[in-house]
Amino acid sequence: MRNFLIAALLVVSATAAAEPYGTPRTIEAGGSAGLTVATDTRDFNVAPQIGWFLAPNQEISAIVCVTRVSDGMDTSTLFTALVEPSYHVPLAPRLFGFFGLGIGGTYAPSVGGGFAIAPRLGANVPVGGSGVITPSVSWQYASLGAASSLRLNLGYTVIW
Repeated sequence: MRNFLIAALLVVSATAAAEPYGTPRTIEAGGSAGLTVATDTRDFNVAPQIGWFLAPNQEISAIVCVTRVSDGMDTSTLFTALVEPSYHVPLAPRLFGFFGLGIGGTYAPSVGGGFAIAPRLGANVPVGGSGVITPSVSWQYASLGAASSLRLNLGYTVIW
């Protein structure tokens, strides 16, 4: 009985393919993480996100990012919330390139809140029936006095 249930679960998950990536009315949810290590600086970020394809290959996403920065003896946490419109370009049957421009706000307990803008460039690689692996690079500018940062992130999302 147990083997039958496992086999049934595998068949259902393999056949429950989502709409093709970038199809209108498709929802994408997941997140990404990144780590930057330099001489006296460490930056770790986690960024959950949810997006909706409103037109072919055009997505609007909400991204919340929590970043922990250690610089020498100082450590701080930075919170950022962005709305990101993005365009996804099919490069191959299972490979998309994308460009997005996140706009929103940021907050650091030590300096307060401010405006944030984050252009992002990356790739979407659909895997399995509904998974998407997303390596990306972004540059985030914050008006509140926090240093701008270049980020390399690796993400995983699910579409349905």
